[in-house]
Amino acid sequence: MGMTIEEASAKIRADGPIDLETDYEADCWAGVIPIAQRLGMPIPDAGVPPRAGFVDELGHLAEGLGFDEVLLALARRYAG
Repeated sequence: MGMTIEEASAKIRADGPIDLETDYEADCWAGVIPIAQRLGMPIPDAGVPPRAGFVDELGHLAEGLGFDEVLLALARRYAG
């Protein structure tokens, strides 16, 4: 499947859309499409010997965490 995007617009906010009252009469779809990035299971480099302490090194990168959660945790860790 493919498509050509000739023009696009995006609004980024934590809550739902805020439209002008006149926008509700427009003949187009309006709403929110959530986008989430999640961490997968770590895949070790086959060329490097296994390390016993890798869990301590990668604990903040746990499988299933949202990328935003990881960035916030790292920012808090190194902010103080």
